[in-house]
Amino acid sequence: MRLEIRDMGYVITQSEKIPLALTLNSVEKTQDLGTETKDGDEFYLVGNFTFENLSDSNIKN
Repeated sequence: MRLEIRDMGYVITQSEKIPLALTLNSVEKTQDLGTETKDGDEFYLVGNFTFENLSDSNIKN
């Protein structure tokens, strides 16, 4: 999925087949994620998303 900041995309949950809309709010590039650390040119991209349930069903954890 190719999203730019503030773009909206759509997905279907695997477990319950519920349609969701997602909006990409921001992306951060970091070498540290929790207890994991990347070295040299390696890095993580961390996305901040907003999800909207497009169905009448509830999503279970």
